[in-house]
Amino acid sequence: MIEEVEQARDCVDKLRKRLREARVHLSYLSGLSYCSDGERLAAAMALDALDRRLRRKRRAVRELMNDLETHDLSYDMVTRSVVHFIVGGRVDPFVDWDESEFRSRTRFNKDGLRDVLAEMKLLPGEIMGKDGSRCPIEQAVMIVLTRLGSINNWDRMQHLFNAHRSYLITIFTTTRDVLHDHYGITVTSFDFLRIIPQLPLWDEVMTSNGDTIPGVVAYIDGKAWRWCRPGPGAYFQNIAHALHLDVSQVQRAWYNGHYSHHGGKVQHVVFADAMVYTFLDSIRRHDAHVLRSSGVNVMLEQLFIDDPTNNMATVNTRPAYGYGDTAYPTDGHVIAYPSGPQRATLTNAACEAHTATNRHRIVVEDSFQIHVAMWPLANRFTVHSLAQNGQGSFPDLYKLWNVMVLFTNLRTCITGSQISGITGIDPPTVAGYLANTNNGVQQLTVL
Repeated sequence: MIEEVEQARDCVDKLRKRLREARVHLSYLSGLSYCSDGERLAAAMALDALDRRLRRKRRAVRELMNDLETHDLSYDMVTRSVVHFIVGGRVDPFVDWDESEFRSRTRFNKDGLRDVLAEMKLLPGEIMGKDGSRCPIEQAVMIVLTRLGSINNWDRMQHLFNAHRSYLITIFTTTRDVLHDHYGITVTSFDFLRIIPQLPLWDEVMTSNGDTIPGVVAYIDGKAWRWCRPGPGAYFQNIAHALHLDVSQVQRAWYNGHYSHHGGKVQHVVFADAMVYTFLDSIRRHDAHVLRSSGVNVMLEQLFIDDPTNNMATVNTRPAYGYGDTAYPTDGHVIAYPSGPQRATLTNAACEAHTATNRHRIVVEDSFQIHVAMWPLANRFTVHSLAQNGQGSFPDLYKLWNVMVLFTNLRTCITGSQISGITGIDPPTVAGYLANTNNGVQQLTVL
């Protein structure tokens, strides 16, 4: 780190020299009668840019000096210099933060998060990073939640947790992967063992709330998730070379002209109990394509009402439906809100039923708003890159969104949400929501 400080100071000295030269050049141009206003403006803009760059470098030197004053460094002979000993010790949020700080930074209260961690029985007691960094699982989850929920700047994070930036990044990425490996299936595959027995109650309550279509127990919609524009780096160069394409063609695979940005298409399926299931594809994909490629239509076809055994031979068996907007096809167990020409062929009673059901479909819109409001990192597109360090990072983005949805559902289990007020169904408990995943029976075989 001492070498970094010296290098930063050398850069500051060079910038100071260039700034003095630019000022002399600008004063010289100002005294020339034949110098155009455009040349003077360009010189002034260059001077301003140098001045801003100098201020940034000075700020970087101050931050590096603060790191030297607050951290004791040792050297790992196998890899690189890492922080092992922190002056004052690392921060324990459960002890060092008061309740209001804890809630504003993690979106959970202390007792609620303790209950969540107690029910996440598959998580290890300690997280170990690739560089050998170790962190108790409680603090590792706190780092993830704080990064997602309130602080998107690693420099602020290291002062908040009294830990080095590289340590925090390693623990964050490792914990995100561990959470997704053990509990990602909770938000990417329907929990049939929990859902099917509750379908009759959901149908009865939701139908009694208005003249909705009988059997609708879930709502579907897709939204664009913005990412930064992929650069023509080594990862995309290799793909373009292998496919005999131009790099711009590979980049275009994640661009949608309708939205005018790069990104992914996120599809949410919100059930009556406010639990969200999520699926991710390229932003170029239509909602109907994501429905099929994710297997949501197949999973919905396994749901029947009045038949806990899911035996289609039962006389009273009725299909359970997912309801979507006009972008979805009405096929199988999916019902779509009819477009103008389609409504002309329906009876008045059918049109009124669709109108009432579509009003309830606001719950899936609420799920996106709740998600983004709870985890602001989701909207910070500049940190969402498709390629980093020469490797594709789509799996990392996929895990990131799923982990955010997982903790959104867990918080809903504790505090409820406005979705429950619309559907009239209470969310499950944390233990009930995670029970089948903890027991290894989350997903049934879908033929």
